[in-house]
Amino acid sequence: MEVLIIHFKTFASTITKHGFYNRISRYWRIFCHNNCIFNRHTFSAILLPQRTLAIPLSYMKIIFAAALLLLLASCRKTNDDASSTSRVKVINEGIPKYTSADVAAEVDGMLTEKPKLVVLMIGTNDVSRMGPYSDYADNLTHIIGRIKHAGARVLLMSPPPRGIDVITSPDYFLNDRNDTIETINDSLARELNCYYLNINKAFKDAGTPNATKNSMVYNAINNASKPDGIHLTITGKEFIADTLAAYIKQNFTEDEYLIVVCMGDSLTAGGSTGYPAYLQKKLRAK
Repeated sequence: MEVLIIHFKTFASTITKHGFYNRISRYWRIFCHNNCIFNRHTFSAILLPQRTLAIPLSYMKIIFAAALLLLLASCRKTNDDASSTSRVKVINEGIPKYTSADVAAEVDGMLTEKPKLVVLMIGTNDVSRMGPYSDYADNLTHIIGRIKHAGARVLLMSPPPRGIDVITSPDYFLNDRNDTIETINDSLARELNCYYLNINKAFKDAGTPNATKNSMVYNAINNASKPDGIHLTITGKEFIADTLAAYIKQNFTEDEYLIVVCMGDSLTAGGSTGYPAYLQKKLRAK
């Protein structure tokens, strides 16, 4: 009996150069009777793993035709995958209680994934601790410099406004400082040639925070266990993701946001419930 070993990877590379055999994780073999329709130096065919088969030529023709259709369909799917935005990866580097000084001290360690774009929203805890504005500006300048040194673009976002804090005061008196943080972000973005998205204004334009359950910032109605007037509801996180995704898609090509790192504090942190998780879904959607 004349036997021909048929090697799948050779066949795949002969049929197409579009990376389709990257989908194959093992080598497959097939053995045929007598006069095979393949040349041993040119083609290979689909096989069953860890098995040896003796297939008559008449059956082999049918198998080959079906295999070819499957291969072409797989190749087309691979090409579609390569052009889709499913390659986008958003990394959450938000750490609760962090200030701009904390991020400045650890910024290099947050850039190990070699991002194309870094989104920086920091300042909520700086406002709470009421440190000097000059220190905040210096910290942001350092962070921006390190990000640019790593070869990434920088997108600054001002933190969202504060609502009513029923834990420590009847009215949150720090929104004036929050507005100053907004101004510093805007000014540094212009001075240091960064992108800037005013989330503080976006929340206010959307009518939040407010004293109702629809507020995107925690209050006594939508989160009775922690009505601190600072942290965000799920709707608030999704609002940031929606607003940010629209801005990114409008201002960057897909290749410029394949890897995004989101730096910040607890308003960024949260794993699967943080705004970066929602952002990844939005950026991957066509």
